[in-house]
Amino acid sequence: MKSLVVWLCLTSLCWAGSARDFDGTNDEVNWGDQTQYQMVSAVSHCFWLDMDATGFQTAFGKPDHSTHTSPFFDYSAELTPESGRIQARTDSVFTNTGTGLFVDGTWAHVCSVWDGAINSGSLDVYIDLSKTDGSNTTTNITDGAQTLRSGENVADTSDLNAQLAYVVLYNRLLTAAEVAELQIRPDTILDGMVLNCPMLGDDPEIDWSSYKQAGTVSGSTSITDGPPVILGDAPL
Repeated sequence: MKSLVVWLCLTSLCWAGSARDFDGTNDEVNWGDQTQYQMVSAVSHCFWLDMDATGFQTAFGKPDHSTHTSPFFDYSAELTPESGRIQARTDSVFTNTGTGLFVDGTWAHVCSVWDGAINSGSLDVYIDLSKTDGSNTTTNITDGAQTLRSGENVADTSDLNAQLAYVVLYNRLLTAAEVAELQIRPDTILDGMVLNCPMLGDDPEIDWSSYKQAGTVSGSTSITDGPPVILGDAPL
């Protein structure tokens, strides 16, 4: 089913008419375990998020907590909104324990960037362009058979209750300037892009990257208003 998207432009911003609304109960978009997602040396992933509820939730990644032995995961972004915490995971765990990072009804741009060789294994997180350096480090990550997904982990223990839009995945470390560009212009094409899913409510979800990998939708997700972004050549 295709969604109807309406764009409202005021001053310099265009308001996205759609984002995907995950209701916290078995909602998921799944892109499979494609070769381009099997990254072990560098990875960056970003998305827009508006949280609806408390509790441990999985927004995006290839997480696997089913075995409870290390490594649990390849890479993922997981959130506990009541404490304002985000965990951006590789083989090590980075946790931002600051408060007030996520507010119900307010969109936030989240981006995790990592390269074991370039930044000494530090996994860094940007929330609305504010960077927090990771305290735990690792020089490599282990690729498993998990599928890339948004909405829940493989064990179905951390369902997302939030609106999600403009999910992007890169096979390299993004710079601060590139993170800033993707926040305002999420359709920007940078080197190393392996997924660019606007989450417009299509079924399957579309991928604007060169791979054109469809995202299989399951559960009762719906569409809702998206974040304020600029698409195309509109001026700042």
